[in-house]
Amino acid sequence: MIPISLKEICDCLSASPISCDAVISDITTDSRKITEGCLFVALPGERFDGHDFALKAIEEGAAASVVCRDFPGVSEKLIRVPDTLIALGKIAGAVRNKLSVPVAGVTGSVGKTTSKEMISLALSPLGNVCKTKLNYNNEIGLPMTIFSATETDKALVGEMGMRGLGEIKYLAEILRPDIGIITNIGVSHIERLGSRENIMKAKTEICYGLSENSVLLCGAEDYNREDIKTRVDSFGKNIKLKFFGLREDSDYYASNIETDELGIPSFTLMPLGKKIKLSVFGHHNVRNAVGALALANELGIDMDAAITAVSSFAGDKVRQNIVKLDGGRITLIDDTYNAGPESMAASLRVLENIKADKKLAYLGSMLELGSASYDAHKTVYETAEEICTEFFTVGKEWSNKGDFADSEEAAKHAAVKCEEGSVAILVKGSHAMEMNKITELLKNKFGAEKDGN
Repeated sequence: MIPISLKEICDCLSASPISCDAVISDITTDSRKITEGCLFVALPGERFDGHDFALKAIEEGAAASVVCRDFPGVSEKLIRVPDTLIALGKIAGAVRNKLSVPVAGVTGSVGKTTSKEMISLALSPLGNVCKTKLNYNNEIGLPMTIFSATETDKALVGEMGMRGLGEIKYLAEILRPDIGIITNIGVSHIERLGSRENIMKAKTEICYGLSENSVLLCGAEDYNREDIKTRVDSFGKNIKLKFFGLREDSDYYASNIETDELGIPSFTLMPLGKKIKLSVFGHHNVRNAVGALALANELGIDMDAAITAVSSFAGDKVRQNIVKLDGGRITLIDDTYNAGPESMAASLRVLENIKADKKLAYLGSMLELGSASYDAHKTVYETAEEICTEFFTVGKEWSNKGDFADSEEAAKHAAVKCEEGSVAILVKGSHAMEMNKITELLKNKFGAEKDGN
């Protein structure tokens, strides 16, 4: 962590100074992770209230605790604020002020975490890169990312998620990225936001944190670019909006995309004319790589070194994980972490590029799509019809009301379907659909050989 004094913390919080003025090099919200001289921020939660541990944290060596609850008779090591969650963000903003390295902000409907990982690799020629861990991209996770930066880091990549309007604004004003990237503008969260226009407005809230004359990269290939430009211009910061993706009218795009016999893509990054071969499947990862390399180029990174680093990306093993079963006879695309129409289509395209006699898909319902649900399921259904030898739906949201009511029933069916021949099978759906029950049964029955990644 970049050290910060308790006086600086009290100043940024507009809190009354306390008697102790230690230098803080560790901040935690977890009472189980108290270290000598750390700062404990007491956050109220659904199951536990950090205030119940605020005094104990001091007893165990914390220099001070940030609280928004009264503790009669105790004051010398308590920093009192109206809201400890807001305080956490303000402290993170103060630490951010101490960073003198490039800071990149990542948001978007899908692909944020993969893009964050690729961007971190693309920036790695600078040296060590601090980045958001996993997908800890909310009002707690982003501050903790900033706190994890050290004086030896050469760049920071912060991922910003959201569930409603105003949340990206809040996070962006904490992170204040030097450069921003919106992976895409899809229909995730449309149930809460009501329209795709509102989703666009929510994602472009990243502009609140961007400085004058900075660069914002946007991968919105299927959204009206003029609308995005008008929105970005409305911030009055002269932000340079640049598009990336697969379209040739983009500022950065992939040309001459080819896939090898395993379905791994290679392409030429334009307009730089640089060739790159990835280590992961899918054209959606081509887009992610283009965005990461575009960001690196805008920051002046050596592109040959950035390309070498990005080409090594092997995925996070949580989302799209490709596994060989039964001695390689079966290729399983295990993508049961989550699902939306964009990611469904991307996974089906991965299936399309894998060589096999039978191409099967078991697709679980996509949830939380609100009024867009019918059209989204219809579009995915039609895409599956084009690509699959056979495919089966799980859940009542599909136009055929689902081939199976639940994943347990579908799992038994999939096990039979995979018994003979050369098979490539995609299993994907919203996390609540428990599509992992299908992949677990297949792995248990046919035995995982090795990762395809």
